[in-house]
Formats: sequence, C-alpha cells, structure tokens
Amino acid sequence: MDDRLDQPILPFRMYDQFNWYKFLDGKNIHKRNSLEVKGVAILLMLAFHLFGFPERIPVISIEWIGSPVIKAFQICVPLFLFLGGYGLECVAVKKSIDKKMLCDRIRKLYTDFWWICIPTIVIGMLIDYYPMDIFKMFMEIFGITSDYNGEWWFFSNYLELFLLFIVFQHLLNSNKYTLSKAIITLVILLIFSRLIGGYVNWREYGILGRHIQMILVNVTIFLLGSVFARYSLFEVVRRDFGHWLDLPGISIFLVITPILVRGYLPLIGITELVVVPMFCLGVVNGMARVGGGKILMFFGQHSMNMWLTHTLFIYYYMKKITFITENSIVMYLTVIGCSLTVSILVGKIKKHTGVLNKRIDTYLSFK
Repeated sequence: MDDRLDQPILPFRMYDQFNWYKFLDGKNIHKRNSLEVKGVAILLMLAFHLFGFPERIPVISIEWIGSPVIKAFQICVPLFLFLGGYGLECVAVKKSIDKKMLCDRIRKLYTDFWWICIPTIVIGMLIDYYPMDIFKMFMEIFGITSDYNGEWWFFSNYLELFLLFIVFQHLLNSNKYTLSKAIITLVILLIFSRLIGGYVNWREYGILGRHIQMILVNVTIFLLGSVFARYSLFEVVRRDFGHWLDLPGISIFLVITPILVRGYLPLIGITELVVVPMFCLGVVNGMARVGGGKILMFFGQHSMNMWLTHTLFIYYYMKKITFITENSIVMYLTVIGCSLTVSILVGKIKKHTGVLNKRIDTYLSFK
C-alpha cells in the first residue's frame, strides 16, 4: 500500500505521474482512484441538482436546464452505489465481516451523518424553517424519513444495502459460486426488481414502501460493485484490453459515452451495468495519464459531507446565497464553494473534539 495515501490530500498539489498498469492495488483499483471517481461523481451531483429540476428552481431561466444531458448527470448516484459495494468487498476480502466490524461500520455511518444532520435540523428549527417536532426529528436523524432534506434518502438506503451485502457475501463465499453464476444472479435480480417495481405502487405502503422501493432500484448496481471487486474484473480489463486503453482520447470516450447513454436511452437499469464501470474506468485511466487527480481526490474525500449539505444552498433555507446571481457558472461555483467549506469546517471541528467523538463512539459501541 502506498504510504502517501495516509498523508492529507491537498487540492492543488499535483501527485506523481503513475502508469495505468500500476493503478491496481493488488488486483483491484486503488483507494485513491476510488476517491477520484467520487470527486467526479459529487461534482456531477451538484450540477444535476442545480440544473436538472427547473420546476424546483423558478429563478433560473437557462435554455439547457433540465435537458437530457443534465438529467444524465444522475449517473452520480449509481457511481456512488457501485463504489460502495466495491469498497465493502475489498474490505471483506482482507478480513471477514464479523459482528464487531458490522457494528463499527454502522456506528461510523451514523456518527458521520449526525455531524451534518443534527445541526442542519436544529438551525432550521431555530429560524422557523422546520417545525419544532421532536418525533419527526427523531425519525430524520435515524434515517427513517428524509422530509427535512429529500436528498438524505441515500443514507438509509446505503445502510440497508450494506446489510444486504452481508447476505450476498455468504452466497459468494460458496466455493461453487463462479463469476458466471454471480452475473446471472445480478441479471435475475435486476429483472425481478424492475418487474415488481412496475406492478406495485410503493407509495401506498408509506415509509416502508419507500425504503423497499429504493432498495429494489439500487441493489443491483451496488452488488455489481461487489462482484467487480470479488472477481477482479478491472484486472481482467487491464490484462485483456490494456492496449486499447493506450489509444488517444479513449478516456474521454469512456466518460462521455455513459453520459449520452444515460441521457438518451430509456433502459436505465440495464445500461447501468455497463456504463457505470465504463465511466469509472475512463476516470481512472484518464487521471493515470494526465495527472492532476489530487483535485478530484480532494473532492472525493469531502463527497459525503457535500452530498448531505449542497441542497441546503439549492432548495432549502440557504438557497438565497446561490441565487443572488443569475449566472449559471457563478451559481455552480457558489454551491461547490459553500458545501465544500461546510465540509472542511465540520472536518476541523470533528478533529478538535476528540473527547466528544470518543463519548459518541462509546455510547454507540456494541460489546
């Protein structure tokens, strides 16, 4: 493992050029490459939420707002899901997922979420933006609902997919469970989830229905990440198609094609199984050749906090900061700057409140 990964990631310090053939950590992509893809994904997400819903932002009058290409930026969500499953599998390969590891992971997820969620809700209540409803706040901070911030749905969904991942792990750990069987399982799961989603109106089942619906929509791409890591499929691509990856412009092709497919082909669930790994490959291959990935890694490190905070500056009580101008570029840079600043501040506060962190960890520990 590269010792440089333990050093702080600074946004404008170019990291060493490294060859595509060295981007693998063993047989899987390196953690720094995962951060690069997350960096791209969070920047796409900010653009998607800012320019993808004209009905939610009446002050913007831009011709291309809500266009298929902007809508295609929603690929950011399956990118995060794919990397989530991929990362968990990489951890599971190195050490088994036992009760302690499971509880530690859940505790960390909740702790990171609460550092953003609780102050956001409390401030909203103090300025009378949110109702002073303790029960509703309880439902929100435990991920049961996402009424205060609609984009917080991902937290509970990731937690639920993590638990399903453990079940999938037991299946993959069977000695006879080959790659072909894993792919067949994913295809069957995809077909089943789409069929049942088409026949059941999950809104009729309230909160439970919403959770089930999001699990069915996202479970396949999440587990696909696990399969890619388990069977070292990026290593297979490097081995069998490495010469193609040397072609000029191939990285741009691998990044742009998924955006166009996502924007103009209706078969989103099926195409994601191909275009999401393709996009990841394009980003990693491109950064391995041109360098400059430190900037993307910097955003990748802050991607979770930026996910949880950016819509405050687009849809909720901080949106006046963004829409003080009608220049789309300034708007976008404002959302990036504000959400990144909040993330950095939260990180510094967490770093200097070690005692509080330890107390929270102790309170949430499962022994």
